[in-house]
Amino acid sequence: MGLYADPERRRYPVYPNLDHKKFFPGSNIMIATVTGDYSERVESLPDAQVKSELLGVLQSMYPNITIPAPLDFTFHRWHADPIYRGSYSNWPPYFVQQHHDNLRANVGRLYFTGEATSQKYFVVLLSMTALCVLQVC
Repeated sequence: MGLYADPERRRYPVYPNLDHKKFFPGSNIMIATVTGDYSERVESLPDAQVKSELLGVLQSMYPNITIPAPLDFTFHRWHADPIYRGSYSNWPPYFVQQHHDNLRANVGRLYFTGEATSQKYFVVLLSMTALCVLQVC
């Protein structure tokens, strides 16, 4: 996990690296997180500009390393999507297994899915996206 402090609040502060033995070793997948008003700003930018900003932040974090261009780049404009509106799961420390079981339990014929319901890949991992990337969908 990389953390970055910038004079501009919420400017790409968290970088979970999914290339980890407990997630997707050898995948070279990295996620950048933005929140609040900054996320709305980022959503309004063209993909190329967001990618350029991210590479600039990584270069600031690691000034003695040449940061290679990514093989691929994508991000979901969650705030603009009326189905999501910027939501993702972030479980507090007191969240226990029973809470998780309740969260993903079906209600009649209605079933819940997504990263919030995954026991293994909750919180920062967008499970299906990462799996699709690994399987070259």
